[in-house]
Amino acid sequence: MLPRRFSDVLTTQASPTVQLEKGSYRRVRSPRGLRAGPLDFSNRHLPAPARASHRNTHPSCRLTALVAGLILASFLSFSIAYYLFKTRWSASEHLHVFTNHRRPQVTVTLPPSEKLSDERFLAYLPHSGYHNQRIAFENALTLAVILNRTLIIPPARLGSHPIRYYAYKTLSKAVALSGKDGLFHCAYASSTSSHECVEYNKYTLLPWTWLVNLASIPFAPRAIHRWDMTPKWIQSHLGLLAQDIFVLEDDKPYQYRYIDVPEDPAPPNPRFETLYQITELARKEHRLIQLGTLFGTSRLRLVQPTNRDIRSAIRRAMVFNIPELQAAVTAIVSSLPPVFLGAHARLGDGWFVDIAEENARLVWWRLVHEVLGFSIDDTLDIETRLNVPHPARGFHPVNETLPPAFPNARLRCRGQRHSSAHLQALNTPLYVATDAKNPANEPMLSLFLRTFPCIYFLDDFAESLQTLDGLVNAYDGIKLKPFLIPFVDAMVAANAWRTVGTESSTFSRFMEDVLWPSYHGNVIVERG
Repeated sequence: MLPRRFSDVLTTQASPTVQLEKGSYRRVRSPRGLRAGPLDFSNRHLPAPARASHRNTHPSCRLTALVAGLILASFLSFSIAYYLFKTRWSASEHLHVFTNHRRPQVTVTLPPSEKLSDERFLAYLPHSGYHNQRIAFENALTLAVILNRTLIIPPARLGSHPIRYYAYKTLSKAVALSGKDGLFHCAYASSTSSHECVEYNKYTLLPWTWLVNLASIPFAPRAIHRWDMTPKWIQSHLGLLAQDIFVLEDDKPYQYRYIDVPEDPAPPNPRFETLYQITELARKEHRLIQLGTLFGTSRLRLVQPTNRDIRSAIRRAMVFNIPELQAAVTAIVSSLPPVFLGAHARLGDGWFVDIAEENARLVWWRLVHEVLGFSIDDTLDIETRLNVPHPARGFHPVNETLPPAFPNARLRCRGQRHSSAHLQALNTPLYVATDAKNPANEPMLSLFLRTFPCIYFLDDFAESLQTLDGLVNAYDGIKLKPFLIPFVDAMVAANAWRTVGTESSTFSRFMEDVLWPSYHGNVIVERG
């Protein structure tokens, strides 16, 4: 029998309740043949003796009985409705997966209470977008293995309403309020009907074990998947007092860098202010080490080969492990030619909006110059001449290592193919992953559209995304498809023969450093 709350579980396996829309929970209705008809206050349906007795009853008594019956019925109806509502969401806290494609069995074990008294824990505070959370999660897993501590894992937060970084105390409060307890009714309400529901649909929470395959890590640490991020959880679930906890507070996002050797042979990283020895953390006898932010690909400076191997295995495990996503990606990639290029153009969020034009040009430049092999002068000439309707002429031959492109009869090119022999490489199909709302008409991508006649976006493969339509997170009743589409975009681009991303984007770095090497049988790129 499963424990009542998922946060009670000490386990390395967990998965969310993702169910078919219009699935398990339906409105309770009475059978059609048993529905009550209109109330009949007459006595003609009673037997004769009963009618006589009925006539002798004082009207006030009958009215009192009627009112009492209505009050009792109302109370029972409210109680039943409230019970169904409460149990509907408490059941979802078990976070099983129920989809139209799979029903995996999740083994959940509850250790003896005395075993918890021997556990030593490590915790951290998540923040920012998904890939920033992922990097922090990688670092936390790595530290937990090195320190031999049980990692307390918060859920991943997906959506357009991230928690930004704050100094430790403020961030701790923000994270504590990040759940949706008390707001589950918003799943059935309009976001404009209540002020408290305005942000409800903008984000959702999912356990990491549903997103990635932690079981693939041979030395994965023990873990508690925590959903209640309030301070009282530490006391109520772990039984820890203030003296049992060592807190390393940070006031800046890059205050601490954790190193595994006393003398670092590498030059200092100017981004970080303070070097903190991992051996110093290992000497802490506190039951819980509570850290602030762990975001940053170079947050852990690891020199010892064993520690580097631990981090490498953990980073490799961050490849998405969602069958519905893989089905959509497979359908899209099979529709593209066997050889195509990939790119990620991040244009529409955060500070990337201000430098969108510069970043788009840099991605385009890398494709033409670095990947296709045009010289600097020729790349500049292409950029200049493709601003007019006539194709550029007189370029030198391109990189001969480019595999031949095979046309796919199922796909049509948007533009007219380049006819000049020395421009044939520009006819190579290009898939662009982007956060632009309407990429085919996005001015920042116009140079891509003029250069690559066979350019494609995720919008061109809408039918392949139908496998995501039935996924609903039973934690909060949110449809998951909008939150998973960016992952599909990155996965398709990472299946390309070569792919390039946007400078300083953790989304792009993950695509280039982890996804692309994993899909092509190469070693992932190490940083830090």
